[in-house]
Amino acid sequence: MQWLRGPTYDSKRELDEMRAHLKLSETDFKVKDLLKENKYVAPMALLLFYQLARQSMGYFNIIGHTVQIFEDAGTDHESAFDPFWATVVNGVGDILAQIVSSVVVETVGRRKPILLSTFLIGIFHVGFAIYMYYWTSTEPADRSEGLISTSRWLPMLSIYGFTFTFCIGMSNVLLVLMGELLPLKIKNFAFSLCFAFNTLCQFLMTKSWNKGLAWLGYHGTFSIYAVAGVITFFVSIWLLPETKGKTLLEIEILLGRQEISRRESLRLREKKSNASTMTPDP
Repeated sequence: MQWLRGPTYDSKRELDEMRAHLKLSETDFKVKDLLKENKYVAPMALLLFYQLARQSMGYFNIIGHTVQIFEDAGTDHESAFDPFWATVVNGVGDILAQIVSSVVVETVGRRKPILLSTFLIGIFHVGFAIYMYYWTSTEPADRSEGLISTSRWLPMLSIYGFTFTFCIGMSNVLLVLMGELLPLKIKNFAFSLCFAFNTLCQFLMTKSWNKGLAWLGYHGTFSIYAVAGVITFFVSIWLLPETKGKTLLEIEILLGRQEISRRESLRLREKKSNASTMTPDP
């Protein structure tokens, strides 16, 4: 603990808090407890949302079909934009992003990488969707002229940018958040539930790839991925707390206070509206 937190940190205080918290969490856990207390409901609901959002951004579909995507986007096997070499470069970028992510998460925290990642994912997906819309709607004979011919770099930039930013935020940071947001009492059950739900979402997204392209085309499919990124960005602004440097007990208290403050604000609004309706006309 001392090595993890730093030489000047009072690790004894946190260890004492953890021991006391473990004693409080030793009671038997029941599934119905998830629906009773906000300190369980709030982190569980937030992490399940992130599991769905993580898959809805299309990372595993894109990684599994990178060569096909580059070929359909017009990259040429005879040029420097060979789709196979472009896929290799994307894989190298993925590995580098995983390494960078481990440094970023301990430097700037958890919340900022998630916000930056989801915001940029939306931009990169929109750029690719726009390019593919014009690419598919342009006759093959006319693709060597005009805006399309000067934008052949855009598909690679979009895919490279998406892969890198996804790995910086939504890929690794989400795993860190799972360990920090979940209370100790429900951690084992909640981890299993999150991974099971993530696997289900991944299966459905993988299954929908071919049908999505057939029904919506690349521009429609990547537009949905972009919407998922934008929604996750705003949800993160509103609900995701910064957990860096906080103990598990402090995070539980923080999540509980957020819910209490929202309920208090709703009660105040109701009181004001009731008071306005009860005021007699002059």
